[in-house]
Amino acid sequence: LHEAGITLVPGTDAMSGFSLHNELENYVKAGISNADVLKMATLTAAEVTGYGEQLGSIEAGKWADLILIDGNPLNDISDIRRVTLTIKDGKIYTSKELYEAIGVRHFE
Repeated sequence: LHEAGITLVPGTDAMSGFSLHNELENYVKAGISNADVLKMATLTAAEVTGYGEQLGSIEAGKWADLILIDGNPLNDISDIRRVTLTIKDGKIYTSKELYEAIGVRHFE
C-alpha cells in the first residue's frame, strides 16, 4: 500500500505509546523507511485528522507537543522506545515519572 501511494496512518486501540512503538517497528520490518514511518506517525497523522496546521512538525506557531528521544530513530526505529521527555500542552513531563504513574519500569 505504501509503495502504491496509499496514505497509511499508524494508530492503536491498545495502551498509547507502547503498542504504537511496536506498530512503527513493524512498518519498518515491512520495508517502509524509518523516515517515512516517522512522517506517517507525525505530520501525516496530523494532516489526516485535520490538525496539520497545529501539529505534526516543529514550526513556529504550532503547538509544542513533542517528545525527546535518547537516540536516533532515523538510524534505529526502536529508539522511539527511549523517550526521555514529553511536552504536552506546554507542560514538561519526564518519562520516568510518567512510567511510574502507570506502573511501568522505565528503560534506564
